[in-house]
Amino acid sequence: MKTCFCAVSRSFVVLLCFLYSPVYAQSGFSAGGFLKLHGMLGDITENTDRRGDYELFVPHIPVPGGNPDNETNSNWHALTSRLWLRAVKSDTPVGNIELMVEGDLFDETDRYRPRLRHAYLLADPVLVGKTWSTFVNASALADIDSGTAVGNMVTRQHQLRYTRMSGQGWQWQLAVETPLNRLHFEDDTQIVAYHYDSRPDIVGRVQTIQQWGNLSLSTVWRELSADAPWTGSNDNRQTLAFSLAGRINFGVLDNLRFMLNHGKGLARYSTIGTYADAVVGRNGNLETLTGTGALVALQHFWTPRWRSTFAWSRSLGRLPDRSDPRLTGNADSLHFNLIWAPGTRYSLGAEYLQASRDLLNGQSGVIRRVQLTFRLNY
Repeated sequence: MKTCFCAVSRSFVVLLCFLYSPVYAQSGFSAGGFLKLHGMLGDITENTDRRGDYELFVPHIPVPGGNPDNETNSNWHALTSRLWLRAVKSDTPVGNIELMVEGDLFDETDRYRPRLRHAYLLADPVLVGKTWSTFVNASALADIDSGTAVGNMVTRQHQLRYTRMSGQGWQWQLAVETPLNRLHFEDDTQIVAYHYDSRPDIVGRVQTIQQWGNLSLSTVWRELSADAPWTGSNDNRQTLAFSLAGRINFGVLDNLRFMLNHGKGLARYSTIGTYADAVVGRNGNLETLTGTGALVALQHFWTPRWRSTFAWSRSLGRLPDRSDPRLTGNADSLHFNLIWAPGTRYSLGAEYLQASRDLLNGQSGVIRRVQLTFRLNY
C-alpha cells in the first residue's frame, strides 16, 4: 500500500512541476475520469472476497464449477473508477511533450487502494514510463464490463519505446519492457512471479491505421530464467511469441475486434494469472509452455444511444508433461451486453458472462453472472 501511494504521489508531483514550469509558455492541462459502479449477480469463487468475485479471473473459477451452495450471490463495487491527469507542452526543442498519469482503486489485494495504471512521458518519437505493452493492440480489446475476456491481453508495464511513422498510415515500434518470470514447479500448482537477473523483454510491432480500421502484428522475445537461490536452478530459456490483432469498422459505428496470440513465454501477457511461462523440474531444468489465445468481438449500435457487444474468447496452454494435473489446460468465455448512453456524461448497462476452465486432470468448472453497471464521466 505504501509503495503504491508513493508511486502515485511521485507521479502527481512530476506532473505538477512539468505543468507549471516557466520554461515554455505554451502548455495545456486536462483532467478527467469516471465513477463506475458494478453490481454482479450469480456465481462466486470458492472463497468470498477474492479477485474473481470482482472481475473475470480464470484461476478463481471453482473446479468442480459453480457456487458450492448453488445460490445466487450479489456483489457491488466501484473499484474500476478512474482519475487521469494530462499535461502537454508545445514548441519545445523536441516538439510536443505529453505527460500522462492515470489511476484507479483496483490493486492486487482487491481493496479500495490506489493502483497506478498509466504514468508516462511522451516526447515523440520516444515514450518512457508505464502504459500498455507494445505487444498489446488496445483498440482491439472488447467493449465489455466483466474485466477481461479469457484470451485477450491487458498488460500494462514499464518500458522505453521508439515509434517511427511512415507513409500511408504505417507505424513501426520497438521497445524494451520490464521482465517478469512466471514459473511453477513440478508437482506444485502455485505460480511464482518474480524479477531476478532477467534481460528486458524486447517487443516489436508494425501496424497500419486506415479509414477501415487498423491491423497490427507484434512479436516479443524473452529470456526466462530460474536463476534465483530459492529455485535450486540456474537454467534459462529464450522464447518468442506473436500477436495478430485489429479492429475493422463497418458503417459509421459498428466494428469487429479480434486478437490471435501464440507462442512460448506468452503467459506474462495473455490470460493473466492462468498459466506459467515455464515449469521447473526436479533436476532444475526449465521447460517452456506454449500458449494460444483468441478473441472475437462484434460491437453493434442499435441506435446512436444503444449498443451491444458479443464476444467469444478462448485460451489454451500446452503444458509440459511434468506439470501438475491440477493446473488449468484451457479456458473459454462468452460475453453479451446492452448499454444505454443517452449522453456523453453517463451510461447504464447490463452484461451476461459465462466462463469456464478445464484442468489437465479432466475436471472443469463454470461461472455464470449478470453484471449491471452505471458510469458517470467527469
